[in-house]
Amino acid sequence: MSDDLQFIYKEEYWYISAFIDTSKINGAEKSQEIEILIKERFDNLTEADVYKKELKDDLFEMVKNVYIKCRWVPYLENFPYKEENSELKFNTLGYFQFEVEHFKDHPE
Repeated sequence: MSDDLQFIYKEEYWYISAFIDTSKINGAEKSQEIEILIKERFDNLTEADVYKKELKDDLFEMVKNVYIKCRWVPYLENFPYKEENSELKFNTLGYFQFEVEHFKDHPE
C-alpha cells in the first residue's frame, strides 16, 4: 500500500468566514455585491496592480478567463456574538463560498 497522497483537481473553492447581523445585512445579497466587486476589480486590473511583473502576462490572461461565483452559507444562525473591541453585535456565523474556475471555457 502506498502512502503517497494524490490530488485530482476537479473543483476549487475559497472560503471567508464572517459574522453578520441579519437584521442589517442580507448574506445572499452581500455575496452578490462581493462577486460584482471582485469581477469589477479583475476587469480594471492594471500593470501597476501587479507585484511580480514577470508574471504580468499570465496574470492578465488568467483574470480574463476566470469564473467566480460567490454565495453566503450560514453556519450558526441565532448565534449572538458581540465583538468586544468595537461593540458591534452579530447574530449569525457563516462563510462566503467562492466557486472558482480558471479558464472555464478553455479547460486545456
